[in-house]
Amino acid sequence: TAALNMLKSITAIKVIENVADWDQYGLEVPVCEVTINAGTSYALSFGSEASVSGGQYFSIGDGNAYIIDKNYMEPFTLGLYDLLVLENIPAMDSVTVLEIETASGISTISREENGGKSYSDRYVWFLHGEALDTELTDALVSTVTSLSWKKCSNFHAADLSVYGLDTPAAVVRIDHAAGSFALEIGNASGDDYFAKLPGSNMIYVID
Repeated sequence: TAALNMLKSITAIKVIENVADWDQYGLEVPVCEVTINAGTSYALSFGSEASVSGGQYFSIGDGNAYIIDKNYMEPFTLGLYDLLVLENIPAMDSVTVLEIETASGISTISREENGGKSYSDRYVWFLHGEALDTELTDALVSTVTSLSWKKCSNFHAADLSVYGLDTPAAVVRIDHAAGSFALEIGNASGDDYFAKLPGSNMIYVID
């Protein structure tokens, strides 16, 4: 919508009529081309910057070149992945269970305050009945609850094996006050990892 509104507002600073040499304006091979179909098709071209006026050369295919404000091209520097609506990661408060499934098995960590499972009430996290270090476990849980997508790598992956997500290296599940959340983690991507939500084909990179 912002891009379309920008096109509607374009006004020319200067008109250069009946252009013979488009190359001198960077319009022989444009920096950016935009095609709009609104009943009639329009081919719009952004050329090089006009150093004298601080503007940018522009063509609407009528044989003339125009100088416009260079800010008009800004919305068109965005790619598809800049415009995607990413899947939501819910707020996760009051976590009661953290489950981690890997090839070696399932580890279920539960929060049980005043459960009488330990000699000290300062232990609230338990793994299969064994008390865990509270600070370290809180940090582990926080890694999931503070999760964010660094970027989307594929908005509709046809082959999950490319990302190691046909058989995830780990599946993390959390029960929290508002419901539950699960995350599948695949191959490394540099210092990061590929991940996705169960049942989804949107592939993300996470820290």
